[in-house]
Amino acid sequence: MKRAQPFSSWLLFASVALPLPVKESSPQWKIYRYDDLPPNHFEFGPQGLRVGVDKSVSPLVYVFPQRTTVKGFRLEADFRGLPIRADSKRDDYDDKALRVGVIVPGRLKPTFLERMIMPKWTNDLIQSVSAEGLEKIYYFSLATANTKNLSRVVYSRFHEEKVVDVLAAPGPYDKTIDFGRSFEAAAVWLSIDGDDTKSSYEVLIKRLDLLR
Repeated sequence: MKRAQPFSSWLLFASVALPLPVKESSPQWKIYRYDDLPPNHFEFGPQGLRVGVDKSVSPLVYVFPQRTTVKGFRLEADFRGLPIRADSKRDDYDDKALRVGVIVPGRLKPTFLERMIMPKWTNDLIQSVSAEGLEKIYYFSLATANTKNLSRVVYSRFHEEKVVDVLAAPGPYDKTIDFGRSFEAAAVWLSIDGDDTKSSYEVLIKRLDLLR
């Protein structure tokens, strides 16, 4: 799997960056809860966005006022723990240390059958970001050596994931990730997992800039 490489300084500054507010709450941040799983704890503060994970998971979605071109992101964070495999015999854990998802509007809508079985939060998310439907949510994920690491996973018609980096250990993180293409996004998804591995840890997001 090809690892993402940091940009050089001149290229980073040449890019047009859109900083997301991580030090103070904004009405554009929306918290979604899975129906049957405990949620993460989110706290905005002077140091950044603190996400507490306790066998939990819940996405935080930032909805743009208008569609925005996104080509990558720069993340500065402090991982104070990582997902850890609860059962060494299992190799199918899908918890990720962090997922950044690009929510792209399109013409794809849930079928009648999908709406019947789809969790309420999924339908609410689709309606809130794009009334006409979705193209897909593209996830760019930071995995760990303890969890399932696949270069590309297509979960369904609405979801696709790519692992862009693998964290060997907790600690500071500061890297720019290039998507390799641009997206016309309606919103950005942010999630940190601990439900599948039954892990408890904390992540402090000091900076999250979107490259345009």
